[in-house]
Amino acid sequence: MDTKTVFSARRGIFYPAATGVCGAALVFSLWAWLAQNWILGGFVACALGVIFLVSAGQMFCTRYTLGEESLEVRSGLSVIRVLFDEMDQVGENKISTVDGYVPMALDKNPLYIYFSQRGKYYRLEISPLDREEFRKELVRRAPHLA
Repeated sequence: MDTKTVFSARRGIFYPAATGVCGAALVFSLWAWLAQNWILGGFVACALGVIFLVSAGQMFCTRYTLGEESLEVRSGLSVIRVLFDEMDQVGENKISTVDGYVPMALDKNPLYIYFSQRGKYYRLEISPLDREEFRKELVRRAPHLA
C-alpha cells in the first residue's frame, strides 16, 4: 500500500510581489505594443509572459510529497526525487561544504535536507507550510534522520 503525504509550500513576500510586478509590467508592455504600435513592447511582453508563467507556476504549484521510499519536490516545471536512504540529515542550519544545492524554497527561512547522489553531496532547500508536521512525518518514514 503506497501512502503519500502532501505538504504545501510556505510562501514569503518575494514570490507574490515579484509575480505581481511582472504581471503589471506584462500588461503595460502589451498595452504599449497593441495601443501604441511599439514593436519592442511585443518582445518585452513575450519575455515577461514567460517569466510570469514560471513565477506563477512556482508560487502556486510547489508541493512536497513524502512517499514510501522518497521525497518528491515539485516546483513549477521542476521535479526532484530524493530517496530516504540517500538523506544524511535534516535541519535549519546551513552547511556550506556541499557540491551543489537545489533551491526549492519559496521562503527566506528554508528547511535544509542534505543528501548524497552519484558520489556528490547536495543541499535541498524547501519551505513546507507546516514545518514541524513535515519533520515528524519525514522522521517517521526515515528514522535515521532523527
